[in-house]
Amino acid sequence: MKVVLLKDEKKLGKKGDIVDVADGYAISALLPQKKVKIATPSILKQAKKEQEKRRQEELKQKEIFEKNAKKLSGNAITIAVNAEGEKVFGSVGASDIIDAVKVKFQIELDEKSVPNEHFKTLGEQEIEINFGFGVRTKMILKIVAK
Repeated sequence: MKVVLLKDEKKLGKKGDIVDVADGYAISALLPQKKVKIATPSILKQAKKEQEKRRQEELKQKEIFEKNAKKLSGNAITIAVNAEGEKVFGSVGASDIIDAVKVKFQIELDEKSVPNEHFKTLGEQEIEINFGFGVRTKMILKIVAK
C-alpha cells in the first residue's frame, strides 16, 4: 500500500515521503497512530509539492553553508584560558568554539557542527567544522593563556 508519511519514521523515511508498506502494517499500526495518509492522487500531488519545496530550502541552506565554510576555511580563532605554565585550568569545548566563531566571523554554528571534545592543551590545533549536507571545512583553533 502506498502511503504518505505525516511524521518522521526511523525505518520508513521523513515527513512527506511516499513509501510502500504492507497493507496489514498500514492498517493496524500506521493509520490508527495517524503517522500516515493513504496515497490518493490529490495527496500524492500535495506531497510532491512539499518535497520539491523542502528540496529547494535544502539547496538554499547548502549554499549558505558553502559560503560560511569558505569564510572559515584556513582561518584561525583564538581562545584565552586560565593557565599556569603548560597546565590549563578547565578546557575549551564546543560552546567556546561556537562563541568565538560568532564573535569573529558572525557565523552561527550548531553544536553538532563542531568537534565534541574538550581541548586541554595550549597551542594550535586543526579542527573540522561539519555544517551538514556534506559541507565541511578545517580551521585553526589557537588556545592561549590569559
